[in-house]
Amino acid sequence: MDAETSKELQKNNWGTIGAHVDSVIANLDDTNIVNSFKSILNVNVIRGKKLVVRYILKYQIQNDIPFIYATFSYMLNAELAEFGEILTQEATVKFIDGYREKDNRKAMTMVTFLAECFNYEMIHEIVVLQLLHILLENFEDMSLSIVIQLLRISGKRLLEVSKTAHNMVFEKLRELLQSGHLSQSIAQSLESLFDLRRSNYNEVRWTGLSLPGPLKNNIHTFMIDREDIRKHSKLLGTFEFDPNFLETEKGYESWKNNILSKLHFDQAEVQEQQDEIHPLVVKDMTSDEDIEFKKNIYLILKSSLSSDEAAHKIIQRRVPDQQKYRVVDILIKSNYQEPTYSKFYGLLSEKLCASHRSWKPAFERIFAENYRGCDELEPTQLRTLGKFWGHLLASDYLGFEVFSNVHLNEEETNAPQRILLKFLLLELVAELGIDQLQARFKEEYIQSFLHGLFPRQNVSNIRYSINYFTAIGLGILTEQMRALLTIVQNDEQLVEPSEAEFSQPASNTTTQTNDGAFGRNNIRHDRSRTRIRSRSRTPPKRARNRSITPPRRRHRSRSP
Repeated sequence: MDAETSKELQKNNWGTIGAHVDSVIANLDDTNIVNSFKSILNVNVIRGKKLVVRYILKYQIQNDIPFIYATFSYMLNAELAEFGEILTQEATVKFIDGYREKDNRKAMTMVTFLAECFNYEMIHEIVVLQLLHILLENFEDMSLSIVIQLLRISGKRLLEVSKTAHNMVFEKLRELLQSGHLSQSIAQSLESLFDLRRSNYNEVRWTGLSLPGPLKNNIHTFMIDREDIRKHSKLLGTFEFDPNFLETEKGYESWKNNILSKLHFDQAEVQEQQDEIHPLVVKDMTSDEDIEFKKNIYLILKSSLSSDEAAHKIIQRRVPDQQKYRVVDILIKSNYQEPTYSKFYGLLSEKLCASHRSWKPAFERIFAENYRGCDELEPTQLRTLGKFWGHLLASDYLGFEVFSNVHLNEEETNAPQRILLKFLLLELVAELGIDQLQARFKEEYIQSFLHGLFPRQNVSNIRYSINYFTAIGLGILTEQMRALLTIVQNDEQLVEPSEAEFSQPASNTTTQTNDGAFGRNNIRHDRSRTRIRSRSRTPPKRARNRSITPPRRRHRSRSP
């Protein structure tokens, strides 16, 4: 075979390797890591190790699931040290590029991946300290947010392997926090990080995969050489001709078979380890499982630097539909425990509702529970809760159907509920404007859900609702109820039967007979005529005199 033919065949083989690696990494998740590792060995990963690195980093930037890609890398690194070296160098290069280019996503996804690699002992603690040194040279929101995320993931292991360096980093962060020059969001995140440190990182549950002895003993740990850091980057994934192609392929088959013999996993063992990697498979929510579930969701909320990141991580948990209300409950409680309302939770809720329709019933359920049980909350918590629900209703991801839970009257409402409703409505006005809110309340399809909020039957309930909306500055929303109340009050005044009229002797009735039934019919007839005449006449004199000086004042002006 001539050189040109051999080169062409190798290029075709290279394309096959790339397509297979891309497919395996693209479909990698927390349920198929072991099987994916076996599958990727079907092509020559020794020859295509740079392709594996290329696609791992590509999908980490795209999906930001660092522990999955780090676990997969950990397995391959155990048998192929060259792969681990290239991977850590390339991840570091991409982090530095993203940081210098102010590309927050690229920098953040690479640093979280490196932190997970550090947990797996693939990189030395000096690498982590070098990253922290770069980040702490400039005190910006971006750099500090990356530092916080890095320490949330790897702080526990850094404390174990280098306590002195760990404490020095936190002392530097303490100085920054006490300086008072940080933004509110960064200051709150730092305080949360210090709380995590004080708990000895007990809230952090590292879901690492425990490999069998033969692989576990082969872990390779790397440091970063600044002078050599760009060596692989320019050639990452580029075809390289192999003059000893056939011999390399034969050697690879022997290498692969040796690994597969080590990876003779018992099926039960595979299932058990994949259950460890998959943190939130919710089946039977016993007390311990419920606590663990809440811890994991709370950790996601506190460790995520954006609502996009938090939503992605929660969706990746694949929480069953019947358990999603638990996630919403944790989200709401975390929200109103904040000193002030944070838009992070509102935007996160929007993204969850937009991801799948099964989230909407979960939010509707928790709204009903919040409204019924809000008497246990502090006024500041009621304000935060009202702003949250108002934002979600304004975004239209949650419908006005939830107002069916509200019965605005003296008997069925209490002070905390009225306070919560006040802040909810004011947030709706702030985001939609009073005209748009009024238009949405008038939409036909929603009327059946508003009978409790805008009552139309009982006069005292109508009056109570009008007074409530007027007191909170939203009296314009009561125009229809005011018109209805005027009609009802006039009917009550003009239609009420006069006792004197119906107690007249029989001789005063023009068409009365001895037939009692007929007499009753006449009374009804006279009533209806009285109502018709009263409506067509000028209003009673008493009604016209309301604008005149009150009687008591006239009496005082007279001479004795």
